[in-house]
Amino acid sequence: MTEIVNKHWLTLLKLAFITIILLRVFSLDIFPVAPNDAVNYLNGTVSDKFLKNPLSILQIRAYRNAAGYPLYLSIWHHLAGTIPLDGLTLMAVSQRVLLAISLVALIWGLGPISAPLALYFSSGHFLAQSNILYAEGMTFPLSIILAVSMVKIYERRNSANVTSSWKFWLLISILASSYAFLMLAKINSVIVGLPLLVLALNIKRQGIRFKFSLTKTWLPITLIMLAAFSFVLQVSVDNYRVVGEFTPVYAKERFYFWGAWQQVFGEHPENQSRPELANYYGDGSPYTFLHGVEKAAGGYEEFQTTLPILSQGRSELLEISKVSIPYEVARTFGFGVLGGGKQELQWTRRKILDTNSRDTNTIQFWSGNGFVKANGFEEFLVKYNRGVEPLIIPGLMRRPMPVGNTYRYFQAIVSFVTILAILVLLALRKIKLVSLASLALVSYLVLVATTAFAFVDIWRYLVPSWAFLMVILFHGFIEVLRETENDTLRSYI
Repeated sequence: MTEIVNKHWLTLLKLAFITIILLRVFSLDIFPVAPNDAVNYLNGTVSDKFLKNPLSILQIRAYRNAAGYPLYLSIWHHLAGTIPLDGLTLMAVSQRVLLAISLVALIWGLGPISAPLALYFSSGHFLAQSNILYAEGMTFPLSIILAVSMVKIYERRNSANVTSSWKFWLLISILASSYAFLMLAKINSVIVGLPLLVLALNIKRQGIRFKFSLTKTWLPITLIMLAAFSFVLQVSVDNYRVVGEFTPVYAKERFYFWGAWQQVFGEHPENQSRPELANYYGDGSPYTFLHGVEKAAGGYEEFQTTLPILSQGRSELLEISKVSIPYEVARTFGFGVLGGGKQELQWTRRKILDTNSRDTNTIQFWSGNGFVKANGFEEFLVKYNRGVEPLIIPGLMRRPMPVGNTYRYFQAIVSFVTILAILVLLALRKIKLVSLASLALVSYLVLVATTAFAFVDIWRYLVPSWAFLMVILFHGFIEVLRETENDTLRSYI
């Protein structure tokens, strides 16, 4: 009887937290913001060829990422004809709703212990990011959904429940679909997610138990993975044909140059006044040099001509500035472990949170939308939104949300304390050496290490994978608490 009452109160507590989180998620106005990178994504979404052949989305060559996010935007762009919302507004609404769904799944799946994460994930800068038509608006909530579905599958395989139940198959479908879209949108999802995707279905609390059965778990996983890999393969073949690299991401040298520029001039401002680096510093932006090189090269078919120029530019930046590469890599790695240091789009997120800036025309101007600045707002609407002005859907809160850098310090503290606690629990053998928590931590550290060598620790790049890690680690705490001798506490977990 006591256990039934505790479960009743647990359900009420979950519903209370969910209500609070939903009020927070929809507290900020919803409207689309399209900076320059978003315009490049949108170039691949407006073609009517998508209706006849969804694979045509790959003709945009994935623009620095795989084709998942342009594909996602295309779906909403073409649904706008059947829903009383314009395409751009519908894209922003879909990202906010997806964020709400992910946080509801987090609280319902992990229980009250996940409330601190849910409160943080529903804070102002995440809401602002959901208005920006960048891949993170999709990959961040999908990473949370992937993590929750993964731990629930793991729990069901370690319980007396029959794994062939419809709930188990639903979890398998959600997990596989989330990971497939993540892989299509961000290739680094392969580094973080694939080992866990495989092992979550085979880990038992007493160790790893491999049992392959194409008629059960592996059939849907295999089919969806093959479909996702076929998209990535087609983009990689296309890039190999044009730029000579078999990779789904064709702007690797651009990525490396950007990271070196930020490290040389951003972290060491004394280099900004050095005349021998003036050609690279330009007017205080890495894009002065990058855009100059790219415009001289022409279109995508000539993109390979920029690769040696950018590679040489990166080498000269590091050589002339004489920065300590080992130190800078270690520093970037440290910030990456804490969730990211460099705050790209921070000014844009602040403007979104400022409720005094609510004019659809000026929104695109201050977002840095180069197309609007060059061609005008009306031409932008004609090309990307069927000539319709996007809406501003009022949020539930009519006062300015707090802005500032507080979230960076909070995230760093949460990350440090959580990772340290997991390491202590591993040392005390409260958590198995081979477990979801330990494998997630190793996978994330590998991802951060790969980006650290490019001096890249951008918050929005890393935060989807960081959120995935935090959900898995919080589940590790739940496992430890479930083994406590306190029956009352255990009944609430």
